[in-house]
Amino acid sequence: MNRNHLLAVLSLLAGCAPTTPRWDSQFGQSARATRAIQVANPAPGMQDTPAGMDGQAARAALLRYEQSFVTPPPPPASLQIGIGGGK
Repeated sequence: MNRNHLLAVLSLLAGCAPTTPRWDSQFGQSARATRAIQVANPAPGMQDTPAGMDGQAARAALLRYEQSFVTPPPPPASLQIGIGGGK
């Protein structure tokens, strides 16, 4: 085998060697970290129910909310500024 063949074989074998072992070991780490910081509550079922609204008040609020789509409230009166005689 001459020198040119040896260089050709070595260059082909170099293409098979892993060149990114550090990058491959960290693959997806950025996506996992970004997803983790977007989670608002990592343990949603592990806390007490929030205080401040009882069941009857919550039901009434929900019914008012649903009813607002059936009969929407009237639009507020428009504010007219600068209409009339001016100097």
